[in-house]
Amino acid sequence: METLFQDLRYALRSLWKSPGLASVAVVSLALGIGANTTIFTLINAVLLHSLPVAEPERLVALYTYDEKGDGPLGAYLTTSYLNFEDFRDKTSVFSHLAAFQIAQLSALIGDEPEQVLGEAVSESYWELLGIRPAVGRFFARDENHDLGRSPVVVLSYSFWNRRFGGDPGVIGRTMTINAQPFHVIGVAPRGFTGTYLLNTPDLWVPMTMHEQILSGPFKTFFKERRALLLWVIGRLKPGVTVAQAQSAVQALAGNLAQQFPDANGGLSAVLLPLTQSYVQPARRGTFAAGGIVLMVVVGLVLLIACANVAHLLMIRAERRRREITVRLAIGVGRARLIRQLMTEGLLLALAGGALGLLLARWCRDLLWGMRPPFLAQAHPNLSFDASVLGLTLALSLATALVFGLVPALRASNPDLATALRGRTEIPGVNRIWSSRSLLVVFQIAVSLVALIISGLFIHSLRQAQAIDPGFAADRLAVLAYNLGTQGYDPERGQQFHRRVLDAARAVPGVRSAALASTRPLSQFGGFQRTVIPATKNTADPKAGTFITTDSVSTDYFSTLGIPIREGRDFTGADRADSRRVAIVNETAARQLWPGLDPIGQRFTLFRSNLFFEVVGVARDSKYVTITENPTPYVYLPLEQNYSENVHLYLSSAGRPAQLLETVRRSLRPLDPGLPFTDLATLSQVLADSLWAPRLGALLLGLFGILALLMAAVGSYGVLSYSVSQRNREIGIRMALGAMPGSVVRLVLRQGMTLVGVGILVGWLAAGFFARFLEQLLFGVKGFDPLTFFFTTLVLGGIALLANLIPASRATAVDPLGVLNSE
Repeated sequence: METLFQDLRYALRSLWKSPGLASVAVVSLALGIGANTTIFTLINAVLLHSLPVAEPERLVALYTYDEKGDGPLGAYLTTSYLNFEDFRDKTSVFSHLAAFQIAQLSALIGDEPEQVLGEAVSESYWELLGIRPAVGRFFARDENHDLGRSPVVVLSYSFWNRRFGGDPGVIGRTMTINAQPFHVIGVAPRGFTGTYLLNTPDLWVPMTMHEQILSGPFKTFFKERRALLLWVIGRLKPGVTVAQAQSAVQALAGNLAQQFPDANGGLSAVLLPLTQSYVQPARRGTFAAGGIVLMVVVGLVLLIACANVAHLLMIRAERRRREITVRLAIGVGRARLIRQLMTEGLLLALAGGALGLLLARWCRDLLWGMRPPFLAQAHPNLSFDASVLGLTLALSLATALVFGLVPALRASNPDLATALRGRTEIPGVNRIWSSRSLLVVFQIAVSLVALIISGLFIHSLRQAQAIDPGFAADRLAVLAYNLGTQGYDPERGQQFHRRVLDAARAVPGVRSAALASTRPLSQFGGFQRTVIPATKNTADPKAGTFITTDSVSTDYFSTLGIPIREGRDFTGADRADSRRVAIVNETAARQLWPGLDPIGQRFTLFRSNLFFEVVGVARDSKYVTITENPTPYVYLPLEQNYSENVHLYLSSAGRPAQLLETVRRSLRPLDPGLPFTDLATLSQVLADSLWAPRLGALLLGLFGILALLMAAVGSYGVLSYSVSQRNREIGIRMALGAMPGSVVRLVLRQGMTLVGVGILVGWLAAGFFARFLEQLLFGVKGFDPLTFFFTTLVLGGIALLANLIPASRATAVDPLGVLNSE
């Protein structure tokens, strides 16, 4: 132990004498380690998250599985209430099985209405999780038995602190939710933010209160077996494996498919560990692939930083060559000397890790602060837990071991006779130069790989940004309101919709206004129904197509700038007492009536006795994602198909953002208790839909530039040191008549040869990685010639500048001084 302290004291004194070198090394490592820690923190929170519940490894999520699923949820679908009851009551593999339904609610606390996110949870939800309330209690069993008779609510810890100041006296108080009184009975524990990343509930109510908190189709079809509305989670009984439970639920799903073929035909059930369902399974693969790409790039940045530190340690060891040789000559063991030199590298690495952790904390907060509005309700655990701290420590120790060992080994094995004479002969220089050359080749290759990956994603983002969304985003604004939260019946609701349109159109600057039940590029894109053409067996759901339907008011298409390709728009004559009509988009027209004129065709919705006549065909738009393939879509008149939850679209003669607050103030007197929410311009909505690829391109671009600059610094440092070691050779050449230009070319040839080899290796490595990136790119091939050429050109230009400086300095060598020294 005493020897270790001696090594530490000596290392600190030694580094203190070279503050410039130590600072550069620490900052280089801090950038590399900080970047890795930041990205791993995000990945850990999203993909490796462990819920703060009892025995999370025994929790599973139950999904309805449809191999043909091509909607926003993919093959993994939610579950109907009636199917949930069957899985709960007819399987014996779960100690608890619970369900929850997400709902936007209106909470009135004081005089200001606020939209909050709630969950209606079934019996045993809290027992299943095995957590205890921070204050008060959770729901009692009888509070989830009697329909509509348990107006009680549990608050989330963050909502309790934000709206009630963390006052324990809130227990027993009454708060108004959806215009009805609810009694606060408890507060969830700190750190529990629900079981789904994109929706962090503000409060929970018993599922027996679903009539009071749900609205629209979620309320209408709640107990319809075909309506897949609930998220289901379960806790396995002791001794039951996931495979055994999977067999049980799959067998029951098969029985339900035979018993209820209209609702369950073609569907199965699948279990996933709940930790894998924190992100919806259809999106988890994309999240994981994107996280891997980011980790690869920041890993490359760290490798370049380590190579720079290794080069700095080599230079430092070269400068201490005589000291090290003397110590070896007087009997100091080589192992002791290596350990001492490694101690210096370890101190640099630990200092770099500590600074990198601070940098990662700042970057983490900065990145999460840039999240779009649709993630405002998401609160993943972004703390530096044991996994994150362990990674940072492991990276620090690994950099010290791997990139500190080689300089230590070389420095501890000098040519004693040459070193004691105080001369560095060419053979010794060449041996060291070969190691430095490999470092330069390595840095250039790694930097090029990082740049090419960054370039591919930036090119992909530009391709996505160039897509026409199908509506005039630049002049549109939107806000939302939900009459279901205020208990409006359809007749009053339709009257309120008309008053909203009249009030909005009267606001100066509003060219037109319209209502619709969905918003473009929303998370789930709207409510899907089975559409069956009248030419087929309308009693057979298999004859239909699962298509998103949207209830829209008159002037919707003109307001959004969506052209009607054939037929007509909706008019004021399309009322509740007139014939049912519809407008389909081009893709729906092709899929439902291939080769036929869609105008005049009729269809029905499964379990409906109404038929709709197609009166128009609208141009395709983007509905869920900007990069989605053409998707069928059906528009229905709002006057004939009432919707409680709607979006008000405003077409502006000027800047749409300036209208939003003015319109909201003009609408507030219509119902002071109704919150108008989600105010945004459609340009903002469009930008938010590209948030993930834009953030990925930004991060990859920054990391690519960082890698390039660090590689340039490394190349400059190696060539500068090489020139300083070749002063004697260069001086003799110039004394024999060599011109400055030839000296510059000599040095540049040496440096750019290494750059060329690094570029070749980088191309080969990038070509290998590119094959795995295509699933994450849009409109760009993995091996994109333009990206490869442009990034190579940029790297080559920066490398040339980095090599030109020491090459120019080589011409300043004084030949007379060199000869006199000889």
